[in-house]
Amino acid sequence: ESVRDVIYLDPQKSLQVEFWVEVSAAGMFGINRSLDPYENKEAVHGSYQASVQYAYLSTFDRNLWALALDLDILSDLLKNLPQHSVRFVRILKTVNQAIKIFADDVSRAGLARNILQEALTSPSYATELTVYAVGHGHIDTAWLWPISETIRKCARTFANQILLLQKYPTYVFGASQAQHYWFVKKYYPSLFGKMRAFIEQGRWEVQGAMWVEADCNLPSGESLTRQILYGKNFFKDEFGIEVDNLWLPDAFGFPPTLPQILKRSGINHFLTQKLSWNQINVFPYSLFIWRGIDGSQVLAHFPPENRYDSSLRPDSLIKGRDNFNEKEIADEFMSLFGMGDGGGGPKEEHIEYGLRLQNLEGAPKVKFSDARSFFEQAEKYSDELPVWSGDLYLEMHRGTFTSQAQIKKANRKMEFKIRVAEMLCSCLPPEQYPRQKLEQAWKLLLINQFHDIIPGSSINEVYRKALDDYRQVDSILQEIITQASEQLFQKANDHLVLFNSLPFDVEELIPLPEHWTGALNSENRLVPVQHVDNQYLAKVNIPALGLVNLFKADQSEDQTVASQKGNELILQNSRIRYIFDASGQLIEAFDKEAQQSVITPDLTGNVLRLFEDRPNNWDAWDIDPFYEEQLLKTAAAFSAEKIYSGPLIEGLK
Repeated sequence: ESVRDVIYLDPQKSLQVEFWVEVSAAGMFGINRSLDPYENKEAVHGSYQASVQYAYLSTFDRNLWALALDLDILSDLLKNLPQHSVRFVRILKTVNQAIKIFADDVSRAGLARNILQEALTSPSYATELTVYAVGHGHIDTAWLWPISETIRKCARTFANQILLLQKYPTYVFGASQAQHYWFVKKYYPSLFGKMRAFIEQGRWEVQGAMWVEADCNLPSGESLTRQILYGKNFFKDEFGIEVDNLWLPDAFGFPPTLPQILKRSGINHFLTQKLSWNQINVFPYSLFIWRGIDGSQVLAHFPPENRYDSSLRPDSLIKGRDNFNEKEIADEFMSLFGMGDGGGGPKEEHIEYGLRLQNLEGAPKVKFSDARSFFEQAEKYSDELPVWSGDLYLEMHRGTFTSQAQIKKANRKMEFKIRVAEMLCSCLPPEQYPRQKLEQAWKLLLINQFHDIIPGSSINEVYRKALDDYRQVDSILQEIITQASEQLFQKANDHLVLFNSLPFDVEELIPLPEHWTGALNSENRLVPVQHVDNQYLAKVNIPALGLVNLFKADQSEDQTVASQKGNELILQNSRIRYIFDASGQLIEAFDKEAQQSVITPDLTGNVLRLFEDRPNNWDAWDIDPFYEEQLLKTAAAFSAEKIYSGPLIEGLK
């Protein structure tokens, strides 16, 4: 058995042991980067030089290790207790006595531990808060590594936790993201079987109803719903568990529509800690009712340690207790402890710390538990808890709305296209519905909505893979749409079917097929047509979620409007008039219905400016307010002309 860097061997057996060690010559965040590299610098994107300093084997003295853990606990208490308190001076006296007994003699570790027991067995106060300690190993589906490496991170982390669950009968571990479970099931089936056993025992909690821990600002509402649909279905199908919490400790803010989606999906509880990163305003609550714009409410908890990788030591837990804003109401808060992102989750010492803190004077009382039990306990305070209405806006990482724009565009295009595919397929006989292909497309779309992929905060390799995924989704959906169309409609060279998948009527300019110069509607009336750039555009009204048939018609030139060129830099229709100057800036936007201009006098619109973007930190995530002081240039047109004009469409270049 192995847990991290400790391998336990049976001293009664003569064993030949073969060690396989996997190492990486990289820092915590990959390579070293210059904060502001100069032009033509060698290794401008960063570098890393590593050398092996030492490697050795040693025996593990568990008694000595336990002494070190005891001292960690008491040292933390000393840092946080008033120096003139009875508890402080007595701990200090006991520690000094133990150090004298130990006298740097490893064989005397047990004697030193005996001395410390007086300080480690003093019970907690009756009014002390209880910490629901949930073992946690936050794993980003991609970030500074590609998804392929995440698969290995899941295996290493989950294997570590199996060993700890076997060793510590009261320990409870939890993990979110159905996609990660699917990875382990596919690539490490024997490990998945061990996970299943502990899930059935209630020792391993499946958390978070989504397929991945998704960003909630950029995906559509339908995508968020599908995240929950596929996530909950996976956990229900595999383990028979109905997950009733949304677990997003690291996502970058949450829209006011989310409580409604959660409530209608059978999810009553929500967890995050990310708003502790706010730049300006400290979020006022730790345990509260989150109310959406339709009045839907869920119970929300922000673990007050403001982290999801707690050490489970007194220093961190005391901070959590002091930060817990609802301590006048509630007796409990949650702590997520363990190393994330491939660090293996909780280590053995985390659990040992928790065991020492179950009932210790000066620190919150630790109870190993799952998140479900915490939320069920917290429900009893619902009537007294504060209510937050509206979005949970993160005052940070505003650049994630624009970074890696091609990824955001691809996501939105595929969200629209999958909607069209599903709507067409819903018109087919049920037995012909391509459920498996649509599920394949959806899951490729959903994994790339992870909160470090679609926001634009991952490495380049992640986005090369994401673009490949979007191309695959496009191919799958195009095949589905083509096959469904062939079954639903008859192909004819003189016939065109237009489908509106949107929930509202639209008036669109439709490019007519080659060799068409005009079109008739189903009432046998000519539709308006304008000739633009060697093609004919037809103005068509299409009802919401409806179909329109067009039939080929050979319209004469006097029935078809030809586009005209001109010198006036004006675009207008029956509702609005735009006037541009020679530099391409908008100098008037006149609302014909309101009979007023919407641009303030002496100001212009369509002003395109280039700014230096150098935030204080997190350059892929952040746009800081002072960017406005770093204007580099304002764009101006080299030429401006009207390239076509007519009753249906006008264009400037």
